[in-house]
Amino acid sequence: MASPTRVCRGCGERFEPRRYDQVFCRPCGDARHDIDLVDRYLRGTPNQGVERVSIATGVATDRIRELALAGQLETLPAGLDLHDRCTCPAGDTGRCPYCRQRVAQRIAEATQAARRATPGPRGLRARR
Repeated sequence: MASPTRVCRGCGERFEPRRYDQVFCRPCGDARHDIDLVDRYLRGTPNQGVERVSIATGVATDRIRELALAGQLETLPAGLDLHDRCTCPAGDTGRCPYCRQRVAQRIAEATQAARRATPGPRGLRARR
Protein backbone atom coordinates (compact mmCIF):
# COMPACT_ATOMS: atom_id res chain seq x y z
CA MET A 1 0.00 0.00 0.00
CA ALA A 2 1.41 3.38 -1.01
CA SER A 3 1.81 6.06 1.62
CA PRO A 4 -0.50 9.08 1.29
CA THR A 5 0.89 12.26 -0.23
CA ARG A 6 -0.14 15.89 -0.07
CA VAL A 7 0.43 19.01 -2.10
CA CYS A 8 2.66 21.56 -0.34
CA ARG A 9 0.99 24.92 0.29
CA GLY A 10 4.29 26.67 -0.32
CA CYS A 11 5.65 25.26 -3.56
CA GLY A 12 2.83 23.07 -4.88
CA GLU A 13 4.95 19.89 -5.04
CA ARG A 14 3.78 16.53 -3.68
CA PHE A 15 5.37 15.24 -0.47
CA GLU A 16 4.82 12.53 2.15
CA PRO A 17 3.72 14.13 5.42
CA ARG A 18 5.22 12.89 8.67
CA ARG A 19 2.38 14.30 10.75
CA TYR A 20 -1.34 14.52 10.12
CA ASP A 21 -1.35 18.33 10.34
CA GLN A 22 1.72 18.92 8.12
CA VAL A 23 0.88 21.20 5.17
CA PHE A 24 4.38 22.25 4.02
CA CYS A 25 7.15 20.07 2.60
CA ARG A 26 10.42 20.07 4.55
CA PRO A 27 12.21 22.86 2.58
CA CYS A 28 9.13 25.12 2.65
CA GLY A 29 8.58 24.34 6.34
CA ASP A 30 12.16 25.35 7.16
CA ALA A 31 11.78 28.59 5.18
CA ARG A 32 8.45 29.29 6.90
CA HIS A 33 10.11 28.74 10.28
CA ASP A 34 12.69 31.48 9.55
CA ILE A 35 9.94 33.87 8.42
CA ASP A 36 7.87 33.20 11.55
CA LEU A 37 10.87 33.70 13.86
CA VAL A 38 11.85 37.04 12.32
CA ASP A 39 8.26 38.35 12.10
CA ARG A 40 7.47 37.38 15.70
CA TYR A 41 10.62 39.10 16.96
CA LEU A 42 10.01 42.29 14.96
CA ARG A 43 6.38 42.50 16.12
CA GLY A 44 7.53 42.32 19.74
CA THR A 45 10.48 44.67 19.39
CA PRO A 46 10.11 47.03 16.40
CA ASN A 47 12.92 49.19 14.98
CA GLN A 48 15.68 46.63 15.49
CA GLY A 49 18.55 46.39 13.02
CA VAL A 50 19.31 43.32 10.91
CA GLU A 51 22.28 42.32 13.07
CA ARG A 52 20.22 42.53 16.26
CA VAL A 53 17.41 40.46 14.72
CA SER A 54 19.94 37.89 13.55
CA ILE A 55 21.47 37.54 17.01
CA ALA A 56 18.07 37.29 18.72
CA THR A 57 16.52 34.76 16.31
CA GLY A 58 19.52 32.78 15.10
CA VAL A 59 18.62 33.48 11.45
CA ALA A 60 21.58 34.61 9.32
CA THR A 61 21.70 38.26 8.28
CA ASP A 62 21.93 37.28 4.60
CA ARG A 63 18.81 35.15 5.00
CA ILE A 64 16.93 38.05 6.64
CA ARG A 65 17.90 40.37 3.78
CA GLU A 66 16.84 37.69 1.26
CA LEU A 67 13.43 37.32 2.92
CA ALA A 68 12.98 41.09 3.02
CA LEU A 69 13.89 41.48 -0.67
CA ALA A 70 11.41 38.75 -1.58
CA GLY A 71 8.70 40.63 0.35
CA GLN A 72 8.00 37.70 2.67
CA LEU A 73 8.36 39.60 5.95
CA GLU A 74 5.43 41.49 7.42
CA THR A 75 7.68 44.07 9.04
CA LEU A 76 11.20 44.99 8.03
CA PRO A 77 14.23 45.52 10.27
CA ALA A 78 15.30 49.13 10.81
CA GLY A 79 17.99 50.50 8.57
CA LEU A 80 17.29 48.01 5.79
CA ASP A 81 16.92 50.24 2.74
CA LEU A 82 15.64 47.98 0.01
CA HIS A 83 14.16 50.44 -2.44
CA ASP A 84 14.01 54.19 -2.68
CA ARG A 85 10.52 54.21 -4.21
CA CYS A 86 7.32 52.18 -4.34
CA THR A 87 7.28 49.24 -6.75
CA CYS A 88 3.69 48.11 -6.11
CA PRO A 89 1.44 47.40 -9.10
CA ALA A 90 -1.09 50.13 -9.87
CA GLY A 91 -4.15 49.89 -7.65
CA ASP A 92 -2.51 47.40 -5.26
CA THR A 93 -0.37 49.51 -2.94
CA GLY A 94 1.22 48.47 0.34
CA ARG A 95 2.77 45.19 -0.80
CA CYS A 96 6.30 46.11 -1.81
CA PRO A 97 9.17 46.27 0.72
CA TYR A 98 9.31 50.07 0.48
CA CYS A 99 5.64 50.46 1.48
CA ARG A 100 5.97 47.91 4.28
CA GLN A 101 9.00 49.73 5.63
CA ARG A 102 7.15 53.06 5.63
CA VAL A 103 4.16 51.53 7.45
CA ALA A 104 6.45 49.90 10.03
CA GLN A 105 8.18 53.24 10.64
CA ARG A 106 4.84 55.01 11.12
CA ILE A 107 3.66 52.36 13.59
CA ALA A 108 6.92 52.59 15.55
CA GLU A 109 6.70 56.40 15.67
CA ALA A 110 3.06 56.27 16.81
CA THR A 111 3.92 53.70 19.51
CA GLN A 112 6.76 55.88 20.82
CA ALA A 113 4.54 58.98 20.79
CA ALA A 114 1.83 57.12 22.73
CA ARG A 115 4.36 56.01 25.34
CA ARG A 116 5.59 59.59 25.78
CA ALA A 117 2.04 60.96 26.03
CA THR A 118 0.96 58.50 28.72
CA PRO A 119 0.87 60.29 32.07
CA GLY A 120 2.79 58.89 34.98
CA PRO A 121 1.21 57.17 37.97
CA ARG A 122 -1.29 59.17 39.97
CA GLY A 123 -1.41 59.52 43.71
CA LEU A 124 1.08 60.71 46.26
CA ARG A 125 4.28 62.07 44.87
CA ALA A 126 7.59 62.73 46.52
CA ARG A 127 8.59 66.34 47.07
CA ARG A 128 11.36 67.77 45.01
